[in-house]
Order: sequence, then C-alpha cells, then structure tokens
Amino acid sequence: LISPLTLLPGSRQCFLFFVTKSQNLVMNHIFFVNWYQSGDKGMTKNELILFKKDTDAVGSNRGFIYQYLKTLIQWLTNYKNKIDSVIYCEVEDDIKQLNIKESTVIFTQVKCYSSVFNLDSDEIKKSLYNFFVLFLIYKDYKCEFCFESNTRISGKDSLLQSWVKQQKVLKENEELLEQCVNKTQEILKDVFEKELQSLRGPIIKKIKSREEKLKESTRRDKIQKEIDDLKNELEDLESSGQQMKTQINDRDSIIEFVNRVVWVFDEDEAADSIKALKTEALDLLNEILKGKHSAELFFSRLISEINFKCVEENDEARYLDNALLEKILEETDEEIKLNISSELIAKFESLESKIDQGVDEIKSQLSEFEEKFNQRMDQFSEKLNQHTNNNQPSEKYEVYELPTAEQEKIEEYIQKEDSKYQSNLKMKISKMNNIDSDTKEYLLQNATEYRCRYLLYCQTLRLKNLTIQLEEIKKLESKIKKICTEAVIKFAMKPKSDSASFYFELQEQLLLALKDFKERKKIEIDEDIIYGQMFQMAAECFLRWHKEVN
Repeated sequence: LISPLTLLPGSRQCFLFFVTKSQNLVMNHIFFVNWYQSGDKGMTKNELILFKKDTDAVGSNRGFIYQYLKTLIQWLTNYKNKIDSVIYCEVEDDIKQLNIKESTVIFTQVKCYSSVFNLDSDEIKKSLYNFFVLFLIYKDYKCEFCFESNTRISGKDSLLQSWVKQQKVLKENEELLEQCVNKTQEILKDVFEKELQSLRGPIIKKIKSREEKLKESTRRDKIQKEIDDLKNELEDLESSGQQMKTQINDRDSIIEFVNRVVWVFDEDEAADSIKALKTEALDLLNEILKGKHSAELFFSRLISEINFKCVEENDEARYLDNALLEKILEETDEEIKLNISSELIAKFESLESKIDQGVDEIKSQLSEFEEKFNQRMDQFSEKLNQHTNNNQPSEKYEVYELPTAEQEKIEEYIQKEDSKYQSNLKMKISKMNNIDSDTKEYLLQNATEYRCRYLLYCQTLRLKNLTIQLEEIKKLESKIKKICTEAVIKFAMKPKSDSASFYFELQEQLLLALKDFKERKKIEIDEDIIYGQMFQMAAECFLRWHKEVN
C-alpha cells in the first residue's frame, strides 16, 4: 500500500508511507525520496528507510485534557498573532505545526505527570527517538522539537537540568554540548535496538515455526515460499536497520538535532497546571471575542473541535488553522451547541448531563466541573502537603505504587501465561467501535503493559510475603470487578452508546471508586493499578467495551 504523506515546498521532496504485510506481521516504514534537478534532466534519487514508532497513545483523562488544552492555546495564539501555521492533531506527534511559506515545522510532545522526569525516563527516551526520526524526515525544514510537561526534572539528573538552563546557548558551551550529544546517541541506540528487535523477533519466530512444519507437511512448496518471503523480509529489515544505525552514528547530525530540541518543564502539580492552562485559554478567547460572546461557550466548542479532529481516520483531516477558527467564531449559538461534544464535556465535568442548554447553563456546568476535577487531581498533592507542613502529628499514609516493567519482561510474562488471556484482550479491543485502527493498536499496547505490570506487581508482593499490601490490592480488585460487571450490563441495555464513550465513562467510575477506597482505607494507591486491574478483567473475559451481537 503506497499513499502520499507529505509534499514539501518547491516540489523538491516527497515522502511515501509503506505498509508491508506478511501474515499477521505489520511493519511501518517511511521511505524517503529526495528529488533534485540536474541540468535539463529530470531527477535522480537517494533513498533512506527509517523505522518510526508512532507516539500516539491513549492516556488517562488527565493526559488528554492536558494535551487538548495545550493544542487549544497554540491554536488561539496563532489566530491572535496572525501566524499562518496549520496545526495537526495526533499526526507524527501529539502536536505538529507546519508553516509551508516559511518552511518551518514544530513537533510537540506533551506529558501531564505527577512524577518527575530524567533522561533515563522511558517517556523522554521514546520522545527523543521519535523526534530524531522526524528530524531526518524533515531535513530541509527549520525544525523544532519540543517536549512539554507540567512536572519538573529529577534533582538527580544534573545533565538534563543543565541542558534546559543552557538550551538557548548550547552551541556556545562545547563541554555541555558534548555531554548532551553523547547521552542522546546512547538513548537513540538503546531505543532503536529495542524497536528493531520488536520487528525482528516475530519474523524469526515465524521462520522457525514454518521450518518445523516443513519437516512434516505435504505442502512443502507453499511453506518453503513462505519461509523464503519471511527471510527476504528479514533481510530488508536488517538492511534498513543498518541505514538507521548510520544516521544515529553521524556525529554532525546528532549535534544539529540536539540544538533543535526544546525542553519546557512548568514545575506545576497536574491539577494546578490544567487549571492554569484553562485560564490561559479563556483569557485568549476573551481577547479575541472582545466581550461580544461567551468565552466559556466557545471554550466548549473549540475543545470539542479538537476532539473531533483527533479521532479523524484520515491524517489530512486532523488539522486546525485560522480559517477554521474564523468559521467557528461566526457560528450561531444554535450551531455552536450542535457542534459541542456532550460526551467530551461530560468527561471534563464528570457529569452525566449533555450540553443542550443555553450559555448560562454551560457556564455553570463548566464551573462545577472545574471544582470537581481540580479536587480529584489535587487529592494526592494535598495529602502530601498536609503531611509535610502540618506541625501536629499526622497520620501515616501507606503508598501503593505500580512499578514499571521492561518490555522484555512483559513479553516474557505473556509467553509464560495462558495465551488465551492476551488473545481475549486483543479481540475485545479490536471490536471497539467509534475508534480508529491506529488508536486501537496503541490502546492494546498500553492495555498489555498495564495488565502485565499489575500481575507482576502482585507476583512480587507474594514473593516478598507482603500479605497486607496484597490483601488491600485484592480488596480493591473485588470492588473494581463489581463496577466493571455492572457497567457491562448497563452498557448492553443502552440502545444508543458507543465503545469510546463507554470506555471513558467506566474510567470515571473507577477513578471515583479509587478515591473513595483511598479515603476510607487511609492509603495512597496509584491510579495505574486500577487500569491494570481493568485490563486484566477484560483479559479474563467478563469485561468488554463492545456490544455483543445476538
């Protein structure tokens, strides 16, 4: 399958997106073709195949709200300052700003976390790797690669702290630049080797499987052809991998890349950051509207539009520009209300009602949502602050945090357990409606990771004889099972409902149940634990996000 991805200015370059399919294995490659004029002759070509793993992922409500707000602020800022850039949502990165006239492109990865970051954090390593691939693709553009987060840098990571402080004048500090380049190369090599292995492993496994079948099968010609095709595929993969290694080892290229990376750490708690971003968006709207219309009403409308764009199947349809914003600002109140996603605003507000009232009611609902949402997001930080600042003896809170797990350990766990569990999870996610295939793929990746991390966590608690911790986790699991079972029954009874809405509604129920459990038990439990429990329940059979067809 070949389809155009991007046409660069001056018709000098183009990119083709290849999807090569062999049985159940799907590999994504970006095939780079560089065209140039040579006298009166037409063209010659120079090609480079790169591995690129998309960073699209289905995060928690907090994560996508943070991303939508960041996108909205950039959209409004461009309009206010008459910047003729097109913003793409979930295309090649979280936010992509392309200005064809000026040949500039800015890629932004946004992360809303409660924990600190360092250069060894998986999220930063994956982001740098994805940025580097985009840097190679957009070689002739003035590129900027921005990693934005509400949180702060770990106090133990002096290199990242220095990089952030000196990023505007990094070229002038040769010693620091050298350290940043060395660390970046180390990260790129590490992530690339894992990506290469994730593609290489399944092919090798299929080759071995077919070679075993070849010994007994009567259809030797067909199986031998499959083996030959897989070996050719493996050979192409290794050749492509070698070219990528060459790019990573190119010192000059890495130096240029490092100088184009921009770090933004707001050093805010998640709740404070989201509150500040919403206020910033409303201030921009008030400046643009000049009191003629309700900023709260247009806030709901524009956030909904961003959501609509993010779930478009066609990448080219996921754009936001000044012309679109101008068109929305000219909509009547009735048109605005018709184009507001009641499901999305319900997620924002944690309310069941739909947006079908006038401007005053929307203002009231948004105010109520902000209060409830901030209370939920501030809960953990408030408890810690109370515990630290209160001079009176305070109650000790036990913290239950879901540990991270390397991809190799997750894959090893899946291989050892009953394969039907992972198959159940994959099947149920594949049947979710109103969700595009790319999102399903990355939802499965996240679901697999959360599920296995949770099971490995429980396994560790047993091995260490931490019976009290395990008992509390299992009590929570029982409550989550009850909520999930009842939710599935109610979902089946609703005449009109879709998987995406049900998925987020269930998430809200689980977060509220977690909040209640923590307050009653006086313990602090990482919300990742309930996500792991939810996905394991889907793997065990009774939880699903789709309706069964009778």
